[in-house]
Amino acid sequence: MEFIFKTYLKFIIYISALVGSSPIAPAADTLIGHIRSASYYSFEVSILCASDTLPFDNYYSILHVTSGNNKGDIGSRVFAFWRMNKNNKIFIANPWSLKNDIAQHSCRANTYSNYKLVVSPDEDDSSNSIVEVMVNGDTVALYRGDKSQLIGDGFELQVWATNTWSKYGTASTYLIKDLIYTPTKYENKVKGSPTDFDSFLYRLNDCSGSSDLNFIR
Repeated sequence: MEFIFKTYLKFIIYISALVGSSPIAPAADTLIGHIRSASYYSFEVSILCASDTLPFDNYYSILHVTSGNNKGDIGSRVFAFWRMNKNNKIFIANPWSLKNDIAQHSCRANTYSNYKLVVSPDEDDSSNSIVEVMVNGDTVALYRGDKSQLIGDGFELQVWATNTWSKYGTASTYLIKDLIYTPTKYENKVKGSPTDFDSFLYRLNDCSGSSDLNFIR
């Protein structure tokens, strides 16, 4: 008898804390770092909501992770946030680099909210990816879309806190902290007997050769 133990095996490549627990305020056109892209990954950040501290005349940039442009190109909006132009909602960018948001959040004044975006494989169609957006642990958006229109492996990404692109305001009254990037890899289905699976795990861990490669069972 043959068993399928798990549809995918997931590996955390490394965890990068781009901003730690000490908050920083966005400043105009401030590049805080570079990272290497992955096809599958998670980003998360905590943002202090500073409602009614900015005029309602423009979008105000809070954070922008990009392959180099504001919008329109693959990787333009990997992980990006603005304060909306006509209200206090947080605009969460669409990672397919479209002009529209993937979600909006009515944040609570003077309170931190945690925002997390996860890109993972579509188990039913390898040409697609699944994008999930969570706010304070609750899923607020879940989409399936063309994997080729999302950032792939090995591209240099810029992390801005923040970039005005000569058109946006700067959300300097907001604060960000705990900005964490976690690229991941997935392996295909593992089939066999329980003994085969235990042997596979032993060989996998034995040959990984990397202390920062964590296997999640």
